[in-house]
Amino acid sequence: IATLRSPRIRASEYATLKGGEQLTMTRAILPQLPYNQEALEMSDGGMAAFGPMDLTDVRGLEFLLDLRAEESQTGQIEVLLDDPQGVAVAQIAVQPVSTTSRALVKRTLVVPAAMGQHTLYFRFSANNGDGNRPICRLLSFTLKTEFSVVN
Repeated sequence: IATLRSPRIRASEYATLKGGEQLTMTRAILPQLPYNQEALEMSDGGMAAFGPMDLTDVRGLEFLLDLRAEESQTGQIEVLLDDPQGVAVAQIAVQPVSTTSRALVKRTLVVPAAMGQHTLYFRFSANNGDGNRPICRLLSFTLKTEFSVVN
């Protein structure tokens, strides 16, 4: 059986967006990027929905994030299935990196098995409510069938 599903989903492919905005990340802003990309700058309480998509055999998610200290604050990303008001099935902490470190980072988390079509919701929340700074900028995420968590 052939599978045509792409495991990498760009942030600009969202179905709905609340509490965030789409913006263009250029190589001038983030030199580690191989090319200009759209990102979602997510604030405290923000939510982005993706799908529906087939999550059969998916066991994890790998986020590609911009976490610069001068533009981000400590928080978490929660993953919800099918219901934006539901209980999180997984979550991951995000923390800004120092300004001398690379701002483009990958964060991986395990998600429970879910067969068939589902909508993924990502809910963003701040730990300390540090003003109006966003939690992070989400560039993409990848559906993983096999992986090890290294954060």
